[in-house]
Amino acid sequence: MTNTPLISIIVPVYNTESYLRNTIDSVLRQEYKNWELILVDDGSTDGSGRICDEYSERDSRIRVLHKSNSGVSDTRNKGLEIAKGEWVFFLDSDDELFPNSLSKMLEWSKGVDMVVCVFLMNITDPQRKFQVKDNKPKKLIDKTVNAKRFVNSLINRDFSIAPTVFPKLYKTNIIRHNNLHFASDIYYAEDQLFLAQYVCCKETKSIHINNKIPVYQYNIWPGNATSKMKATFNNRLFTDFVGFNRIYETYHRAFNDRRIDNWAKLCAYTSGRHIQELIEKSDNASTEQKAYVKENLSRLSGGDKDNYVVNRYEGERNLMAMKHKAGSLLRADRIVFVNQWLHSKLVCYEGLNDRWRKLYILSHVLGRFGVGLVIDRIRFDA
Repeated sequence: MTNTPLISIIVPVYNTESYLRNTIDSVLRQEYKNWELILVDDGSTDGSGRICDEYSERDSRIRVLHKSNSGVSDTRNKGLEIAKGEWVFFLDSDDELFPNSLSKMLEWSKGVDMVVCVFLMNITDPQRKFQVKDNKPKKLIDKTVNAKRFVNSLINRDFSIAPTVFPKLYKTNIIRHNNLHFASDIYYAEDQLFLAQYVCCKETKSIHINNKIPVYQYNIWPGNATSKMKATFNNRLFTDFVGFNRIYETYHRAFNDRRIDNWAKLCAYTSGRHIQELIEKSDNASTEQKAYVKENLSRLSGGDKDNYVVNRYEGERNLMAMKHKAGSLLRADRIVFVNQWLHSKLVCYEGLNDRWRKLYILSHVLGRFGVGLVIDRIRFDA
């Protein structure tokens, strides 16, 4: 046991008493035993704190820290401060690990600076009946790459690599040497910013990616942080745009690569446009917030309407609208509608994925010869 690396599992806890036991039990069931579980109670007002203490009394590997409420970023930072492990893993207090999760990640960690895996998503309906969403990758990967190749794997959605802080192993010494922490002024996208900063460290030279075996069960329950995101403007939601701007700047400074820049810009621009739409429907935004959104949207788009980022954003929105409309049509009407849409001004080539680009090209080539493209059984989730 002394020759095996210690893994510090950091769990920010806030009012999740209904799910917390499942989370902790999933760690206790690990085949790999050399871990410490750091439960940081962020001022919970339900029974979560008592559950943490109960488990720490039963197992010396479980450490508990109680603090006043200050948000998930500061809570994770407190866990980082006291972590003793060679590796750090972040686990949310309503999610779970599989019994072989730690052993598999350690198997892939030899000689690398980071391990990147995939999760299985579980969604519950209001009656708490599980529905398992099949998020199986279209392309499989099990290899070690450099930081730039990893970022490109984020861009390639076929690999199903999430730009979230989980499920990934981080080296504690890289985090501390570069004074990395979660931005406490960011309430959304704070984990994606942390990931970007870690990946862009000079010491992060090799990253192992495995999307063949899920190691994390990502639960979406009624009332958890994911399901609470509302389509109304508020100061916390505004920080989503601030966070994505910082993510773009982080990747740009590290790589200055056109493809990565376009992707990071598009993520930030999409967030900014969403915030802009919410501001237009609200009286709560300050003059400074409105100016920030206007200035940074212009910066991201280059102030040019005929810009890749703008075209890609508009194209993806139009594609989603087309899928929604076509999905409600009968077969014959659908074929006509999709053909007409492919030849309309609403189509932006940059906004199409590979499958729709092939349909777009084929439709226009056949159109030159007066031949219509018959499209049936379209997968509208493509």
